[in-house]
Amino acid sequence: HRLAYSFAELAERHGSDKTSRHHYERHYGDLLLPLALSGAPMKMAEIGLHKFSSMQMWKTLFPRATRIVGMDVDDHPTNRDEAAKGPFRLYIGDQSSPKFLRSMLMLEGDRSFDLIIDDGGHTFDQQQTSYAVLFPEGLKRGGLYIIEDIETSYYVGLLLYSQLVCGGLGKPGTTVEWAKRKIRGVLAGIVSSPRDPALIYFGANLIAFRRP
Repeated sequence: HRLAYSFAELAERHGSDKTSRHHYERHYGDLLLPLALSGAPMKMAEIGLHKFSSMQMWKTLFPRATRIVGMDVDDHPTNRDEAAKGPFRLYIGDQSSPKFLRSMLMLEGDRSFDLIIDDGGHTFDQQQTSYAVLFPEGLKRGGLYIIEDIETSYYVGLLLYSQLVCGGLGKPGTTVEWAKRKIRGVLAGIVSSPRDPALIYFGANLIAFRRP
């Protein structure tokens, strides 16, 4: 898939670990192809900046992006310097705080994003809280919400960014098990809540959700 190769090249050029470590090119060729080729203006957000490398990559992949929002718990001066050079806007706060997430949406506009990617702290609470707010309140209809680093659901007693992660295969409360509970509604075509997706994509190290 040409976009998969292009994505791998872009990630390497910008110093992102999305391919060198996680190999997301296996999925992003399919998931991001419509947005990359549409040629239409778009707006996206990513939680977790990692020295701004992926933000620059998104700018290259989506040259018609009108806004690329970055959220992070740490305020790095380098990130602010880089943000001044493009269509970026940074928000500093905790992704597990609905108040912080909604304050961002108040400034950016409700349901204004075509794409939201969670590459933040990777704990179950952070992943599920961010989804609970940003999926129904931040995405446009048909928008895509991606949670990366989903393998943390299988970590047992691991200290991750100073937070203890206690997952395991089939363990209730993990983000994988939380996502699996949504499958029945997708298969039945039932959308009973604004948080219910129309499509779920499971891939190595990530889960993607499409808003109805």
